[in-house]
Amino acid sequence: MTSNNALEIRSASSRFSRTEAFPMNMNPASVVAVAELLARLVELLRPPTESQKTVLSVGPLQLDLLARTASRGERSIDLMRREFLLLEYMMRRQGQVLTRAMLFSEVWNYKFIPNLVDVHMGRLRRKIDQADEWPMICSIRGQGFVLRAPQVAAMQCRSHDRTVAGDRLHGLAAAASERAQHSA
Repeated sequence: MTSNNALEIRSASSRFSRTEAFPMNMNPASVVAVAELLARLVELLRPPTESQKTVLSVGPLQLDLLARTASRGERSIDLMRREFLLLEYMMRRQGQVLTRAMLFSEVWNYKFIPNLVDVHMGRLRRKIDQADEWPMICSIRGQGFVLRAPQVAAMQCRSHDRTVAGDRLHGLAAAASERAQHSA
């Protein structure tokens, strides 16, 4: 038994009297197993560190977790169950690059990576990012996807990526510069 195990046993057993926590005839391996079990139970009973917000927001995009609704600005977005879970996961990790493996593991609870993530991401993009809006869901080539507020996405999504979002971003930027030239 290592000193770390002994410390864990002492800290886990300090909450109980010696007679009720560990009978004298228990072998050291059983004591360690009970201590690990107690530590896991204590961890499970701790309040979650993740925010318990009922409405998530990223720029104009809002997701109401209780009403199970989504909207971008004034426009309501109708999402299927898996799209809702995918968007919630992305909104809780705004600005973080999410790989297909992460999304598949966390949203679908699978360990392998078929093109299912791409199919759902395409559907979600078409619903969130309309043709006349700055894209919020960006592809990071060779890495995954990231959800960003429109102003951040406009600066950080690379327009040379051959993605729907990249093409749209390039088209919106070109249209904006054209309008600026005509108005000048």
